[in-house]
Amino acid sequence: MTPIITIGDKTYEAQKPKARIWRELCRFDEDKKNLPAEEFLDAHAVIIAKVFDGITKDDILDELFIDEILTTYQDIFSWVASLITSKLGEIKNVESEEA
Repeated sequence: MTPIITIGDKTYEAQKPKARIWRELCRFDEDKKNLPAEEFLDAHAVIIAKVFDGITKDDILDELFIDEILTTYQDIFSWVASLITSKLGEIKNVESEEA
């Protein structure tokens, strides 16, 4: 399911991701354990802002509760991963039908 967030009184739906976001998500997910504590939520907000058109890191930090930031990040990661795995399944099905 496509992630959504509400900022103020407006609801935003995540934009269909380009391939680069997968690389950024993977790199961030591996490196986030090394972030200083004071940068932890800011860094998550940067990633979240990349998938919502018209939303900034500051919008995320100012409008979402702490637990919503982490949950939204996880929703985004799971969503992008599911897009990739669903396409891999389609490719394998086509290959099976052609064999």
